[in-house]
Amino acid sequence: MINYNRLGYEIKRDLANFSEKISNGLKRPQSKFLLQMIYGILAGNKLHLSEIARSLNENITLKKTIDRLSRNLSAFKEKETVMKNYISEVKKQINEENAVIIIDNSDITKPCSPKMEAISDVHDGSTGEIRKGYFTVEAAVLSQNKKMPLPVYEKVFSAAEKGVISATHENLQCLKSLSAHFSKNCVRTLDRGFDANDYYRYFLKNDEKFVIRSKKNRNVIYNGKTQRHRTRNGAMPLCLFWHSFLVSAGYLPNTVFLIIKIC
Repeated sequence: MINYNRLGYEIKRDLANFSEKISNGLKRPQSKFLLQMIYGILAGNKLHLSEIARSLNENITLKKTIDRLSRNLSAFKEKETVMKNYISEVKKQINEENAVIIIDNSDITKPCSPKMEAISDVHDGSTGEIRKGYFTVEAAVLSQNKKMPLPVYEKVFSAAEKGVISATHENLQCLKSLSAHFSKNCVRTLDRGFDANDYYRYFLKNDEKFVIRSKKNRNVIYNGKTQRHRTRNGAMPLCLFWHSFLVSAGYLPNTVFLIIKIC
C-alpha cells in the first residue's frame, strides 16, 4: 500500500530543497516568496494568483494572500540571480561536451480574450489559422542519463508589445543567453523556422555547434553543383549543418556550402 503521507512529505522536502538551491543569494522574504509561488503553481496547476493563493491555504482571508503575493511579485527584481542558480543546477545533470540543446518557437492562442495586454495576431500551429495570442521562444537541454528535457530559456512576446523589435531579434536573444551559460560544444538543435542567414551568421561567428532542419527552398552546393536540397523521395528536406565544416566554406544568401554527407 502506498503511504501517501510519507510521499507527500518527500515531495515537499524535495521542493523545499530545490527552492533553497535556486534562492541562493536572496533575502529570506524573497526566498519564502519564491517557495510559495513554486508550491502554489504546482499544487493549483495554474498561474493565476488567486489559484496560487488558494493552494497555499493560509489562515487569513484569500484577498490578503493575493495582495501579499501581488506586492512581492511586483517588487521581485532577482530574476537573473534565480536563473543563474537554476542553470547551475541544470549543468550538474548534463555533459557540456556533447549536450543537446533544443530551441523552438511556438504560440499561445487566446481566441476568447481579445482585450488582453499587447495581444496580436499569431499563426496557430495546431489549426493553421490566424488567431489572437502571443509568440514564444523556448530552449531545453537534454539531461545526460535519462535524456530528459530541462528548460533553460523561455519568453513570451508579442508583435504589439512596446520594445519588441522582431521575432528574429527575440530568437537571437535566446541564443545569446545560451552562449552566456553553456559551452560552444553543446549542439544547438533547431527546426526549419531557424533556417535563415541571421542564425547561421550568429553560430559561425561564435564558433558554436548547431543542427538546423532546412526549408524546401534551401539550395546547397554539393560536389561542386548547386541544387535544391531534398530527401531522396522528394519530400520535406532534412539537412544537417555542422559548424566545423561550414567555417571554412562560408555561405551566400539562400545558399549554404556543405562539405559533409547530405543526410
